[in-house]
Amino acid sequence: MSEELSTRQNRFNGSVPSIACLHNKDDHVVTENYEIVCKRCGVVLGIDNSQELATESTLNLFHEIEPGTKPVKMDCTKRTHEHRSDVSLFSNACDKLGLPRYCYLEAWSTYSKLRNNTSYSKAEIASFALFTASKRYSIPKSEKEIQDAIKMTFRVKRVPTMLKVFSRVKLTAQSLGISYSADSKSECYYLNLYLSREQQKLGSVIDFDLVRKKARTLFEAMSGTNDAKARKAVQIALGRCGGSSH
Repeated sequence: MSEELSTRQNRFNGSVPSIACLHNKDDHVVTENYEIVCKRCGVVLGIDNSQELATESTLNLFHEIEPGTKPVKMDCTKRTHEHRSDVSLFSNACDKLGLPRYCYLEAWSTYSKLRNNTSYSKAEIASFALFTASKRYSIPKSEKEIQDAIKMTFRVKRVPTMLKVFSRVKLTAQSLGISYSADSKSECYYLNLYLSREQQKLGSVIDFDLVRKKARTLFEAMSGTNDAKARKAVQIALGRCGGSSH
């Protein structure tokens, strides 16, 4: 298989260098660390350098949506906005989570539709929007990370569990034409989530390209929910007998 790098436009809103793969390019996703991963075979294909190629006028959600704001350098957009509009609060949450542009724009679209057509709380809607967008693009953000971001930026003490949020919001979201990833399509999200956690703890001690390949193979052979399969597959791939987390 050829390993020549090619640069082409794709759905990630930029020129993304990727290594030729046997699978269709539609199966390629970009993680929060800007790794290009094939969600079918789990192989890391390269790095999305579009962030490095961005100009100094690159915007975050607040500066893209809020009327009257001007382009500023990326390091400035990372600061928390004092403005109290919905877009400001939501943008702060996206910044805290470090979501890429294509993800936070979809999350904002979902948030806006639900805010304009329902009476659910801002925290519930933000939870649903951020989780579904992250899951769709296989960006490994846990429920706790999303809840913490919402608590801090929306200044609320409690955020409902994702299970409760989904039970309340999903039917309304469907009626509004809002699509979200079903569990059957979320294997890459959960694999990335558990691999990311382990990589943060273990660093360069382990070859995570090899661990990812093993985990993907194990995942395909297991039964159960994608969450449970991914968690166990990663543990076994790391040599932890029986999938124990210790």
